[in-house]
Amino acid sequence: MLKSTIRAKRRADLRRQKERARRFFPWCENPEKYADHLASCSCWMCGNPRKYFGLKTMQELRADLNNLE
Repeated sequence: MLKSTIRAKRRADLRRQKERARRFFPWCENPEKYADHLASCSCWMCGNPRKYFGLKTMQELRADLNNLE
């Protein structure tokens, strides 16, 4: 990829993340500051099951099912 193409993609991604932050945090004065870290929750219900329970993630379970076939 050309350098300008990579830069354009990075700028487009940042613009998309800022728009998403505005939807997630409409009460905030400056929601764009949350664009780099949009995870609003890291509780045991929303987090990675391996971290909290020692279980496999959904992606790992799907891979195991595909390997059985």
